[in-house]
Amino acid sequence: MLMRALNLPADENNAGTGFSDVNQSAWYSEAVQSAVSKGLVKGWDNDHFGPNKTITREEMAVMIGRAYPLLGAGDSSAADLGLLGQYSDSSKISSWAKKDVAKVLNDEIMKGITDSGFEPAGITTRAQAAVVLKRLLIKFEE
Repeated sequence: MLMRALNLPADENNAGTGFSDVNQSAWYSEAVQSAVSKGLVKGWDNDHFGPNKTITREEMAVMIGRAYPLLGAGDSSAADLGLLGQYSDSSKISSWAKKDVAKVLNDEIMKGITDSGFEPAGITTRAQAAVVLKRLLIKFEE
């Protein structure tokens, strides 16, 4: 969804994803390959991408944060981590996701599930992802 929303071209070098769980003939293989090459996603490890796994809210925030430079919006390294303190579950946000979560919250690309809870390990639904992508595109459409 992210690759299509950002209208990012597929990589010319179609060498495959390198993940044993992403068949090169799968409909999403090219998008995975491009997303990895552009630094939007990594994998669960060097051999597994997890195409059938669900995406958590903090994982979505990280992917969105990694898309910022592709949109000419800088990166999340200067994010105000103090913003996370408004959420009672901020201590549950993984250290590798904190800057990106703070950035997307600050830019109102994502919001908490409630006024006091972000739910970093909560599962992202397709509807939530669509809303986040719409906000991202509106924010950086110019």
